[in-house]
Amino acid sequence: MSLQGTLDTLSLPDLCELLSGTSKTGALHVRSESGQGVLWFTGGQVCAGEAGGQTGPPPPGAGGDLLDRLHDVCFELFRYTEGSFEFEADRRPSWPAERGVDVSKLLAETDRRMAEWREIIAVIPSVEARPRLVPEPPAAGPITLDAAQWRVVTGIDGRRRVSALIRVLDGGEFTVCKILSSLVQAGLVEIDPADAPQATAGETAGPVVAYTMDGDAEGRPASKAQRNQSPVEEPAIEAEPSEPSAEDDDPLADGLDRGAVVALLTSARTK
Repeated sequence: MSLQGTLDTLSLPDLCELLSGTSKTGALHVRSESGQGVLWFTGGQVCAGEAGGQTGPPPPGAGGDLLDRLHDVCFELFRYTEGSFEFEADRRPSWPAERGVDVSKLLAETDRRMAEWREIIAVIPSVEARPRLVPEPPAAGPITLDAAQWRVVTGIDGRRRVSALIRVLDGGEFTVCKILSSLVQAGLVEIDPADAPQATAGETAGPVVAYTMDGDAEGRPASKAQRNQSPVEEPAIEAEPSEPSAEDDDPLADGLDRGAVVALLTSARTK
């Protein structure tokens, strides 16, 4: 069975409920100008998914990893209001996907995220904005970060956009933006608008993070030479030598006044 159509005639939530109610197995491909993705069904349940930067099998670990992946994928795909879909029956992902999740649970979580997203975008208005650490903490007391917040903080260098941070951290847009929002509300991070000029080495606000993610300002992998130096280190500018290079090689002149060296050599030769 092959089912095709457009999202303006059949919404993605309604389509998922249809596939669930008829216990279908296969791949639901979704394409729009904003992006594309796929949900795999087995017996009417969703067993795998890909969208945006969330590709390949979920990371190994507890069963919650599959739920986290599907929540991120559904949040990405369900925001597409225009585009097309195609369902290919009996298609399976290229990796083992034996466990399924009820469509009703995914729809409920996606609705909850959509409602929370309106509060998040009030703080993070665009994924093209740049987060940066504040120069001074808001209070003199200790600052406590959980593991998820610390992972985001280590990826902030004052130059990466939110979109690049999402790629570098290999996380979902909702999850990363929600954590960023919590850091902004805690007074630890500030958000520069999307059209703000990029900070230079001397202008980057906030302390330098000791553990930064490998990559350039847009999240591309850094070269070996780049990884061996500070990401904000400016190349040293050598001054023009005041004396000819041959004289600079004179070992006697190292640390001594040249006039004194010449006088010393002249005195030695006349003796």
